[in-house]
Amino acid sequence: MLRLAGRNDKAVRQLELTYGGGKTHTLIALYHLAHQPRQLPDLPAVHEFTQHIGMVTPQARIAILAFDKLDAEKGMEIAAPDGERRWLRNPWSVLAFQLAGSDGLRLLHAEGQAAERESAPAENLLVELLSLPARQGLSTLILIDEVLMYVREKVGLDPVWRGRLIDFFQYLTQAATKVHTCAIVASLLATDPLKSDTLGKELTQELYAIFRREREEGVQPVLKEDVAEVLRRRFFTPESIRDRDVFRPHVVAALQGIAALDEQTGKDMIAAEERLLQSYPFHPDLTDIFYTKWTNLESFQRTRGILRTFALALRDAETWDGCPLIGTNVFIGTPGRSALSESARELTNVAETEEYEGKKQDWTGILEGELTKAREIQAELPALRFREVEQAVFATFLHSQPIGKDARTRELLALLGQTHPDKIELEKALHRWTEVSWFLDESAMQAIDAGQSGSTQLPKSWRLGFRPNLRQMHHDACTRIARDVVEEQLLREIRGCKSLTAGASVAEQGRKCIPCRSDHEISRTMATFIMPSWDRRQPRWQAIQVPKPGVSSRRRPVLIVRVSTAMPWYWRSLL
Repeated sequence: MLRLAGRNDKAVRQLELTYGGGKTHTLIALYHLAHQPRQLPDLPAVHEFTQHIGMVTPQARIAILAFDKLDAEKGMEIAAPDGERRWLRNPWSVLAFQLAGSDGLRLLHAEGQAAERESAPAENLLVELLSLPARQGLSTLILIDEVLMYVREKVGLDPVWRGRLIDFFQYLTQAATKVHTCAIVASLLATDPLKSDTLGKELTQELYAIFRREREEGVQPVLKEDVAEVLRRRFFTPESIRDRDVFRPHVVAALQGIAALDEQTGKDMIAAEERLLQSYPFHPDLTDIFYTKWTNLESFQRTRGILRTFALALRDAETWDGCPLIGTNVFIGTPGRSALSESARELTNVAETEEYEGKKQDWTGILEGELTKAREIQAELPALRFREVEQAVFATFLHSQPIGKDARTRELLALLGQTHPDKIELEKALHRWTEVSWFLDESAMQAIDAGQSGSTQLPKSWRLGFRPNLRQMHHDACTRIARDVVEEQLLREIRGCKSLTAGASVAEQGRKCIPCRSDHEISRTMATFIMPSWDRRQPRWQAIQVPKPGVSSRRRPVLIVRVSTAMPWYWRSLL
């Protein structure tokens, strides 16, 4: 706006965000602010803009190059300032017609005709074109969106257009710097990630090099600290979020639970409280994960992706979630259901589009399996009332993207602490997860976090891998071994263990098979080994007795070595 008023030397601004970062919304806001500034509605958002600008915004003649609406072959229908409408094919024609109608086309045409030209107009012609609105007391604002989408398609049809379009943007940015009330705001990236193939990336680099020469610092419409405010404005009414001090008691209560688990948070409660208040009701650690990690995934759209993900999660969790903050708790699905929630499936689908070592990963299956184990652990620890282990699993999944990333233990605890879980029970549950998980990366868990004295030792870092760990490999290997092979090997090992019978006379007491009867008496001087027998001809349990070394008294207890977790009633009664 300062440039349109002639108070700034930089004419070119480039919006620097990946897909879904709020670029198009920024361009729309600029259009409304500069189109008819004195007729803006009386809204809080408008007042915020005008107060930040510090002056009444100047009125501008606006040309919009929305390249996702410009067909590579037929072009688009466009309106002139006087209302005349025409179909035009080339971007410089679309620009000229919006700024000056047919006069703009005649200015660019070599013979002065109101027709299109095929080559890109040079800088001097564009300087004259961009200066035309000033004759009517207007500034010139050019809004450019989805450049790569058009350029990639046009060059794919005819490679000669690569040079033409590069020249056009070069001449245009140079011309804008010569007109002191002209500004260009451009978004180069395409919404469709598929346009960023090898050729698309080459074209992007060439376009970036052009805009980099003339631009001021890049503009990011939505910064990390803005994400919570964008979410609040999208999901809540203005009246409900205007007074943030109303939220402070809820913030303090949640923060006390977090500090009870994380010592670092407790050391600076004032800063932690302010950070949580600025983000409330969204957990700031969760929005940070999406902004800093997930935006590195090519198919995850930054602000748009976060908005869609939370919209799906909140719609599902509204009926059952009782946590004070919006954290990983909203993604774990309805209690009692094993299937992933819609928002969780949305995120696993994004993660599954990423290739690693030439393969895509089945995150849906991995996450479903780990959440099942988490529910089994929670059933053993009823003190964890808010499904904290499931939350830990999902938080670890979020932190593990892109592949190779991980979460520190304190990062997990900070996400789980809002509901005041018992620290001992929570650490016990997390430790149990490390024992039963099939996809926790063992290399990430080698370092142990000692923690406070008396607390359960937990790994320093957590990462869900896409490859099974040794625990899962061992389980699969066990399922491929026949029962009779196990029985035969155990019998062989027992009979071959000479140290068990050392010092005893085999002549006095030999080995024998104990019958499967409840009235059988076991010798008090015998060592008894219980073995399951699955012989179809004689289905029974077998036991092998060998003399105990040095046993002289019948009062000595029986030594029984169990080799099976299932034991018939008569062996239990004898014990």
